Amino acid sequence: MLQRTLRLGARSFLWGKERLARLCGRRPPYNALHLELSGALPEESAPSLTAFWRTPDPDFLSILSLLRWAREDARLRAVTISLVDLDAGWARLQELRRSFQALRQSGKHVCVFLSEAST
Repeated sequence: MLQRTLRLGARSFLWGKERLARLCGRRPPYNALHLELSGALPEESAPSLTAFWRTPDPDFLSILSLLRWAREDARLRAVTISLVDLDAGWARLQELRRSFQALRQSGKHVCVFLSEAST
């Protein structure tokens, strides 16, 4: 019981110390973007009533604009992309590839994870 209390106290202290350092500006936050792309990528999202209570699935144009923003943001250092069962044509895949290359050329670290590769 005493060990458990001491562990909880140490975790709380270290978490508070880390949070205080970030709030005071002494330690920058971890600057990475993680994207998970799966399913079909429509060109634009269609407006629907379900957008009021759940976040809509990302569309292709918003993903490209997000990657452009990531390329121009000086605070961002790394981008990780997880591709799981992505249903996109060759043209969209080439456009995504060009965006990833532009990220790399701007000095960002880019890591792409393919769970299963196919044609």
